[in-house]
Amino acid sequence: MRLPICLVWLFATPTYGQNASLIFTDEDAKALKTEMLAKADKDVRVFFAENFGRNIENPIALIGTSDPSLLNEHLSKALKEMGRRQRSSPVDAGKLCYEKPIGAAANRSYTVMCWLKPKAYDRRWLASIEQRLPPILAHEFTHQLQYHLANDDPPQRVNGTKELLLGPNWMVEGTAEVFERIYSVQVQGKDAANTAD
Repeated sequence: MRLPICLVWLFATPTYGQNASLIFTDEDAKALKTEMLAKADKDVRVFFAENFGRNIENPIALIGTSDPSLLNEHLSKALKEMGRRQRSSPVDAGKLCYEKPIGAAANRSYTVMCWLKPKAYDRRWLASIEQRLPPILAHEFTHQLQYHLANDDPPQRVNGTKELLLGPNWMVEGTAEVFERIYSVQVQGKDAANTAD
């Protein structure tokens, strides 16, 4: 039942142009991390554009790090460079970076991603993370589409709570989970039964 609702949501909305995200990451192995994030960003954008005719025109910052202490610094730099309003409270980097191998969160103008620091940033590390990163980015990209399609700038909350006006959390997160799974199955060829966390 979720898939038909999601497809109606996508096809009943206006089309957006295809742009790349602005990438911010640490100086340590910057070229490798930038390459990885750019590839994942491109793959996810192509997936949404080709399969659903959807993308986002506005610039989006993609922040990736293994250093929780730098996450908010990168985010502030990105928002400033984009001419966007600074966050009133920092992203909970500890929660985002330590609870999963790859943690992520999205807002209308950015996605932040944090992964566990490897022993070395090398091709072996890249091979281990590049299969896990795009489905997570597809999940977060869905949230950015939700913000854009709802014209929710800045993101609005229900009466001072953490609940977004985009809809109830089960619907907002459920839709993103569905597209994360669709990406895993269609693009990566993973069996749907093996994509659950």
